Amino acid sequence: MESFLKKLCSFVFAISFTVSVGYLAHQSALKNIENKKILQQTNVSVLKVSHQKAITRSSTSAVQVLSMGMFGEERAISASSGTYFSYDGRGFILTAAHGLAGGCENTKIVADQVAYECIEMVTIDPNIDYAILRVHPILERLPIDIIKNTPRSSKLHRSMTLLSEVYYTGHPQMLGPLTFDGRIVGYGPDNDYLYIHSYAWSGSSGAGVFNAKGNLIGHILAISVAHSEHGYDVMEDLVIVVPINKIDFSALFE
Repeated sequence: MESFLKKLCSFVFAISFTVSVGYLAHQSALKNIENKKILQQTNVSVLKVSHQKAITRSSTSAVQVLSMGMFGEERAISASSGTYFSYDGRGFILTAAHGLAGGCENTKIVADQVAYECIEMVTIDPNIDYAILRVHPILERLPIDIIKNTPRSSKLHRSMTLLSEVYYTGHPQMLGPLTFDGRIVGYGPDNDYLYIHSYAWSGSSGAGVFNAKGNLIGHILAISVAHSEHGYDVMEDLVIVVPINKIDFSALFE
């Protein structure tokens, strides 16, 4: 009996040791996977092929825009989001004009904690609220083709139908990049902007909005603000988008 118990204890110890070693090896493998695969911008959920393309295109072109300027008597940094795109072999950033506190010389484009200089302020429209900046090639991102990856004018209305799915990647509250989904739920006066049911916070402004086919259809302008019996209420789940047809890209062709 005693011999049997000794054998049983040895067997249990051997199993425990094997399980422990196996668990440690599994944990080590998980850490390697986390470092190599989970953090990749191309790590997207299994959806329709077109939706995967849209999410990947959104996440791999998303950048953060940091601009330094004067706020009253103090110097501060404004943080917003943007989309990296290419035209004629050159790199550009589409972002919101109100996120630029300073000029090109005081603006940095950040991707994966790597900062790039702004070469030129190509165009800025504070009324419609967009800006296009020229930048050096951003090695950590893949630019979208502004000709191929935007809707054709004849099919623009199909890209902005009610309740169609959209995706955007931004840097809310200095976090991210974070990718969100949503749906188009309405239009502003004279179709000057779109309403999407999604989420956005400070720092999301300028993020490119993509439809389910992976075409850029606009960029985040702001979140909606409504009146209530308590004063103003921020509607964080109702996001205002500047549609792509309101942006003048003609300066790129000069």
